[in-house]
Amino acid sequence: MNNEPFEVVQARADALVEALEDLKFDLVELREKRMTQKDVAERMGMSQSAVSQFERYDSNPTLTTLRRYALAVGARLRIEVVDDVEEQPVATTTSGEDFTFMDSGRDVIVTDMTGVMADA
Repeated sequence: MNNEPFEVVQARADALVEALEDLKFDLVELREKRMTQKDVAERMGMSQSAVSQFERYDSNPTLTTLRRYALAVGARLRIEVVDDVEEQPVATTTSGEDFTFMDSGRDVIVTDMTGVMADA
């Protein structure tokens, strides 16, 4: 993991941020179908303005706050841990440069650098 290229680490960080944003967006969307911010605030024991701040695009809520909000709007959270550091297959180009590609659960052989791949 220490030898990972910056781009790989940056892509992972971006994906983590996006996943949290999607989670919060989905919760707010569900709330909007069912109740007002005031209703959620009463269930969470906080002010309506605090709920409004939570729902802002630039908020960075804690996991505890996300759980409390989900409970208030009648939702469950599914949080998944995915091993993103597991060794990926590496192929070598004709020029000798290595590149890594994601394996979708099947053996893949790169036949050339034009993007043509074949099952093993």
